[in-house]
Amino acid sequence: MKLKENVIVRELMGETVLIPLGTSADFNGMIIVNPTASEILKIMPDAETRDDIVKAMLEIYDADEETVKTDVDEFLGQLEENGLIE
Repeated sequence: MKLKENVIVRELMGETVLIPLGTSADFNGMIIVNPTASEILKIMPDAETRDDIVKAMLEIYDADEETVKTDVDEFLGQLEENGLIE
């Protein structure tokens, strides 16, 4: 699971931001993400599926599986809705 090539992820002043470049994304601007979403972004390049992300997040956070699944699904849905993932 990957972000599109034209999406840059950067740490700026302690915040993780997504910046889509060009016109292939449905979003124009900058997105500042929370710490949970930042961890998901770090995991995504090595994850093949949503379940891979959930499993990795469960190793990081002391949370129940349903909560983690909901958080992962919500963030991935937002990325997809804005045309930021392949």
